[in-house]
Amino acid sequence: MDQPRNRFDMFLENFFNVEIYFFSSKTVQHEKWGHAYGEKFGTRLHLYFEAWEVISKHREKFRLTSSQLDQLQKLYDMVYAFQLAHDYPTQPRAYQVLLSNPEWHKIQRYAGQLYNTIGLELYPSSVS
Repeated sequence: MDQPRNRFDMFLENFFNVEIYFFSSKTVQHEKWGHAYGEKFGTRLHLYFEAWEVISKHREKFRLTSSQLDQLQKLYDMVYAFQLAHDYPTQPRAYQVLLSNPEWHKIQRYAGQLYNTIGLELYPSSVS
């Protein structure tokens, strides 16, 4: 029997379908950042960090196992380390450099794994 959905379920589903999906999708990133100007990268990271802070702070309210939380923490650590080590792009050329960075490709691959495993485990009908 399925548990009724609550606001934490909806938040987590949105987190996967927006934040994790964005980090996993080279296509979406190229569409949004391919010719971008401005703080789009910084804004995306800010939204992701805020969402992860909510999940991390209220872990017991989300339907996540310790292993799933650890995997999501690893992605956070990867993204956080990346943003500390690289200047934020603000011009199209800098966004192209970001999108071709091998470290960023590792983040994309790992986010894709999380999206396709944890996301599918939790929300099989909404994660494609």
